[in-house]
Amino acid sequence: MAPTVAVLVPARNEQDTVGACIASLLDQTRPPDSIFVVVNNSTDDTYDRARRFTGRHALDRPGGGVTCAVTVIDIGTNGDRRAGALNFAWSLSRHHDFVLTVDADSALGPDGLRILLDDLSADDGLEAVSAVPSLLPDPADPHPTRLLVRAQRFEVTAQALRAAARSGRMPLSVGQCSLFRTSTLREVAAAAARPGPWGGGTGAEDARLRIDLDEAGFATGMSSRARSSAAAMRTPRGVWAQHVKRVAGMQRLSRELPAASRVARRFEWRSGLIGHLVSRLLFVLLVTHALVTGAVTGQWWWLVPPLIAVAMNLRVVAAMPDRDAADLAYALLYLPHEVLRTGLSLLHVVAVVHESGGCARDHGADQVAAECGERVRVIGLAPAMLVAVGGAALVALLGWLALPGVLGGAVVAAGWLALGLLVAGQSLAELRTLVGRHRLPILTGSSLRAVVPR
Repeated sequence: MAPTVAVLVPARNEQDTVGACIASLLDQTRPPDSIFVVVNNSTDDTYDRARRFTGRHALDRPGGGVTCAVTVIDIGTNGDRRAGALNFAWSLSRHHDFVLTVDADSALGPDGLRILLDDLSADDGLEAVSAVPSLLPDPADPHPTRLLVRAQRFEVTAQALRAAARSGRMPLSVGQCSLFRTSTLREVAAAAARPGPWGGGTGAEDARLRIDLDEAGFATGMSSRARSSAAAMRTPRGVWAQHVKRVAGMQRLSRELPAASRVARRFEWRSGLIGHLVSRLLFVLLVTHALVTGAVTGQWWWLVPPLIAVAMNLRVVAAMPDRDAADLAYALLYLPHEVLRTGLSLLHVVAVVHESGGCARDHGADQVAAECGERVRVIGLAPAMLVAVGGAALVALLGWLALPGVLGGAVVAAGWLALGLLVAGQSLAELRTLVGRHRLPILTGSSLRAVVPR
């Protein structure tokens, strides 16, 4: 008997995309057996647009007719938000052999489900596999919006490559589109003593599941051929709200981890962006000091880090699905993505400061509001003041360094040495990503499936 597949679609204020998401699932060359759309905390027409698909669909395929049952349920206000919606859908789907999770703003390529099933069937040790994620460009967008979307598409691929270079494995991209063995999710839920595989309360349920899978020794990976695409943020305000939501979720999640794991995870999540911000701020500070004191001396080796960064950009373009000439131009120009990463680094610091105060704000609602063009306040007054004080301190430090004196000169020399070491480390990390071979799918668990009872 052929294995059965259920699709779980959590939806919150996705009236513009939920229909296309369900349609992409019904258009699969190997359709799922069931689709469960769980609407939660929505204030728009998501439920009404999704329920048009309710019922059993008879689908013609070359091998014969098949059916797919679509169930749409609105669970109303739900404190666990997306995690609660996923766990509710999970309670309806546990009799299936496989579970596919798809966000309501995402679309799976026509052969996506068939490819993901083939990947799992080809390796009994593989417990979960995700499609290669991308973001949807829109030719109708104005040029500034297209540039913003392109930058986000670029960063999604770059993050995956950097993660693979750190661990030697391509990470499971849990959120957008992933296929799991139902038995594996059942074991995760039982081990965590939760009603479902997804832990609520943090807003980082996908990261929590990925950690649970890794700690249980389950092997996971990313498909080499399956593709999924999602809607991108089309305003700077939306990018801001989305990034703060992610950082806040990881901050809350880290508080639930054991002390040793908490330190390691926080370093893993923060070192890249914060290191990037520190090196750029230090460079600006020291160059400004050199300009003020008339001590500017250019060196040829200053060009090495930007050249490595451009080479890394080209590596990212080569790995991007649906790349085009504009992506290549974006990579060669260097500065656009440098500005984006520096901006994300600053947002990361602000979000960490904000969440360190124990903020209980619903950042998911802020992101939804930003997507709709509403003005949202994603940080409080105190974090904003801390960031302002930090900026003022940098300006004061610059003024102090500009004063003559042996101590000031020693501090400047130490600053240049620290900057050189930091940039050298970052360039070596980029080189490791640049020359690394990332074959797909690459397992991200220990593959010690035998030690996990099934």
